[in-house]
Amino acid sequence: MKRRLVRGILYLGPILLCLVGLGYISTDVATYQASLKFFYKLVYVLSPEYTEFREQFDTRNGIQQTVIIYPIIGSLRKLAHIFCYGLLSLLIARAMQGGREKLRWQTPVVVIFLAILVTGLESWVRLRFSTQRHVRWEQLWLNLAGAGAALIGTLVFFGIKSLERRTNVRE
Repeated sequence: MKRRLVRGILYLGPILLCLVGLGYISTDVATYQASLKFFYKLVYVLSPEYTEFREQFDTRNGIQQTVIIYPIIGSLRKLAHIFCYGLLSLLIARAMQGGREKLRWQTPVVVIFLAILVTGLESWVRLRFSTQRHVRWEQLWLNLAGAGAALIGTLVFFGIKSLERRTNVRE
């Protein structure tokens, strides 16, 4: 009984934390403006000499630096979609496997199903509880791309482990 409880906490706890985090950042907390403020604070901490770069021009090549910052933040936000859903998919696959050496056929099916479900729920949270956020198809595809990349990584991992077991048996 105690062992099942500990295993449940170790496998389901990280998934629940990830889901809570995704739900939290789906609201007005993680708007583009909030990302911009966070980026400016991060730049200030890492490189205090660039604190006044918001509206200034780079005198060496005449490009306004805010023009450079916006695509960087947009790219970081897109990578965050891929990373978060990749992490969630890995946690789900880990929980489904439960320490087993061989890949269960249910694992990829459940990962795909839950990735689609969570993507839909995140979109619903944005539409329902956020006034400043909107849902774009691009975001949905990025979320599923992250989940798919993690699933492919999981399949490759278990494929390599299977080959290792076969070669160890032959030796």
